[in-house]
Amino acid sequence: MKVQIDFFKKPTALALAAMALLTTCPPTLAETEDAPRIALAEASDLPLKGLTPPAGGGEASGAPRIAMVEPAGDLDGITRQIMSKEIEFARMTGDYRLHNVPYTAFRKWYTAIVSTAAYSVADAGNIVTFRNGFSYHTHPQDFTVGRSEVGPFLIMIGELLFFGRAFGVMATDVIHNEMIKHKGYDRKTYQGKAIALNADIRALLNKRKAMISTDTAAVQEQAVLQDVADSLTREYIENYARATRIAVSHIGENIVTNYAAATGAFIGGLGVYKTAVHARPKQLSYAGIGFLLQGPGFILKDPIAYFGGRLAESNTTKRLLSENPELQSDPIAQLDADRQKLASLSVSGQVVGSRAKAYDLMSDALKKDQIVQKNENKRLLHRYYHDQFINALEGGAVIGAGAIFCKAGYKFHYTPTNPLNTLFTARLFLKRFAIGALVFTPTASGGIADTPLEAIYDSYRHKKDNEEGVGPQAGMKARMELLDQASSAIK
Repeated sequence: MKVQIDFFKKPTALALAAMALLTTCPPTLAETEDAPRIALAEASDLPLKGLTPPAGGGEASGAPRIAMVEPAGDLDGITRQIMSKEIEFARMTGDYRLHNVPYTAFRKWYTAIVSTAAYSVADAGNIVTFRNGFSYHTHPQDFTVGRSEVGPFLIMIGELLFFGRAFGVMATDVIHNEMIKHKGYDRKTYQGKAIALNADIRALLNKRKAMISTDTAAVQEQAVLQDVADSLTREYIENYARATRIAVSHIGENIVTNYAAATGAFIGGLGVYKTAVHARPKQLSYAGIGFLLQGPGFILKDPIAYFGGRLAESNTTKRLLSENPELQSDPIAQLDADRQKLASLSVSGQVVGSRAKAYDLMSDALKKDQIVQKNENKRLLHRYYHDQFINALEGGAVIGAGAIFCKAGYKFHYTPTNPLNTLFTARLFLKRFAIGALVFTPTASGGIADTPLEAIYDSYRHKKDNEEGVGPQAGMKARMELLDQASSAIK
């Protein structure tokens, strides 16, 4: 059968292939009359390797008439697409972690500076109140209003500074959350992007799975790609739950701290000042109630913040894992095992072998997040132990002082008909007032030293962690470098 191909100036691969097909497989009458274009089109879409026709026509030499081979180019392309999406997912999670931190540097130093100022002023008020109380308790008739109000005024200012610190920290958290939301690193935006990327990766994995046959290397590479996808999904769940823990912890801390600050400032501190300025000892009992309410706030702040955050993190993790039941329990460990199997297939020099390095780099990048998270959890636990110990002492002292103030105000009785009795109760009142101020003094003095030292140590520890490669900045920087290398390895 003669085939006329006038539109080719020179013989091309397509023309030669068509001639070979028609020469090798002579068409029937139906094929010649009804479907010549269909036959030629179908032939052009098939792999043509091994179908070189001999000169003058006749039977084609080589392999079978139509060789069905694996579409290696398409498989390679979709594998690269999957890897690119997975690297993009890993980058996004790393950036998300860096923008969602338990405590910003500004928050830490603002808390340290304002708290130190509050402790200093309040402690000065306690010392002045203690000195005046003990100096004049034997002759209260000489204790003037102007002299008596200095110490309580400083106590009130210290409590107001503490309230300003609590409110300022809450405002700092709100501003930081708005900033990261504007940059696209809030939980809602991250979740939406993560779900979209995860869906794209899963769709590509299913498409690739349908393309591979029984080739051992391709099947094993599919397992590695699946492990990476599962690891990234689990990493997303853990980081989303971590951000939930941070948010809940901040909310709990801010609520309890503002409660403690408000009761201490507007009931306790203000009550102490009004007692002195109005010369009404009975009002001291109301101030004592304010400090009795404030004390439990100090004691409960850290457990509520820490364990409330942990509970929220655990519940969020369980919920998201229940929505992804197909995830492996430990995909990174499975990834290491599957990478070793892939390496044992001796595929060096092939397309799969050229990507093996990228899978190694991805595994290392995923482990960086785990290392940073483990170190962060350790630091937060140490911080909780420290803060709980200090605040429990302070809360206990506040409760003790509040109880003494309540008794001092309640036990004072002014009896105009019995001036000696009034003088006696006044002496007891000043003595108890001084003792209550004294109970405050050690914890306030300790706070003056502990608060800035804690911030300094935290900065030092943060620097050392980054030098050791386990801090957030150093860990995520190393992760991004590994992802850059993985991206280059698949090009």
